[in-house]
Amino acid sequence: MRRGLLLLSLLWIVAGTIAQTRPFVVGSVDKSTPYVGEPILYSLKLYYQGEIGERFVSEPSFVGFGRSRVVFEALAYSETFEGVNYSVLEQRYLLYPLRAGTLTIETFQIDIAETPFDPAWTVFTDDLSITVLPYLEPVPDDFTNGIGQFTVSADASPKNIQTGDALTWTITISGAGNLEQLLAPTIVLPESWRLFDAEVIYEQDNLRFGRTIFSWRVIVGDDSVSSLPAVSFSYFNPQTEQYESRISAPIPLDIMVVTAQPSEATEIPIIVETEQAILPLLQVDNEAILPARPPQWFWWLWVLPPLFTLLMWGKGQIKNRPMSEPRPSRRARSRALQMLEKQTNQINYGQANKAYLELSEAVFGYLSNKMGMTITQENLDVMTEQLPDRLKVALQRCVDEAMSGQYAPITTDDAKQLQKRIVRVCRAIETVL
Repeated sequence: MRRGLLLLSLLWIVAGTIAQTRPFVVGSVDKSTPYVGEPILYSLKLYYQGEIGERFVSEPSFVGFGRSRVVFEALAYSETFEGVNYSVLEQRYLLYPLRAGTLTIETFQIDIAETPFDPAWTVFTDDLSITVLPYLEPVPDDFTNGIGQFTVSADASPKNIQTGDALTWTITISGAGNLEQLLAPTIVLPESWRLFDAEVIYEQDNLRFGRTIFSWRVIVGDDSVSSLPAVSFSYFNPQTEQYESRISAPIPLDIMVVTAQPSEATEIPIIVETEQAILPLLQVDNEAILPARPPQWFWWLWVLPPLFTLLMWGKGQIKNRPMSEPRPSRRARSRALQMLEKQTNQINYGQANKAYLELSEAVFGYLSNKMGMTITQENLDVMTEQLPDRLKVALQRCVDEAMSGQYAPITTDDAKQLQKRIVRVCRAIETVL
């Protein structure tokens, strides 16, 4: 009896030891209540002991989040977890919440290949919910999506310039925050000057700090101003929970006015050379004089073209007479989904932000065809009143993400995932409308 109890105890200890040595994965964020646009760091940690085989990570779609274009290198180190020492592989993801409310980072799956000493193994993270806070009101007029702590500087080259020439004007916003989501600040110049669209460069120093550089090409039209103006930039500081402003210094210019010099007029003599004798004018006898009144057929040549044009215009007016706009035919409504699928399949997902814009246009186009009226973001609730609650929520989430993602650092995969969800929701709408 005692031997049996001892054997069971040993088996229990061995089973616990084996369970401890199996690899497992933990996902966590550095902040669970961020503001919209505030960057959060998601850490994916794989804990294991001994050697580990090749790993294949299946990432979730990150619905509701923008993902940084910067890819961080994996870290390898040791860590004690619940009193046991493990080797750790950590992968980090920089995410940007796109809308207020409760968002969920779904399950990561890691498939670990078989080794000579261990079988193949698959581990999963738990879903992680995050409460995203909205912007505080009132929002400053010069707010351009900045969430964090920033500084602003400006420069221009060349500063000694003539009217009609071009210079390059740069505004650099540095610091910690959602630098990838920033919009170009508003620029005001004299009417005679020309300002071309800004080129944007994003640079990452480390995990938290970086800079966004906005660069404009400017054509100097006149010398009505002697400097490039100061640029105001407002952002929300989540640490102080207040809006703060930074203003760049004006940039003095030395502008030289260049006036066009009139060219000297040169008189060019015209020389006509001919060896042919000029024929004398013909004599006109009195009988060749045209009649005082044109013949009748002459007047018909003038009347017939406008008369024909008037008849064709009247026929077109009758054909195009406006009628009360009917609800689209059943056949037309059945084509709405086909048009949506065709339009979304033709989108170039290589340009993710532009793809999000085209996806939002495709959704509103489908809804307009479906309802027989123009549907926009302002009257979307009129259309959704006819839908079940589950479809209302799903459609609104698709629209919100399509609108927000136009200014977020999303990827091609994000855009493709959104396209699939839009098509699924619209197919479900077909079953109830």
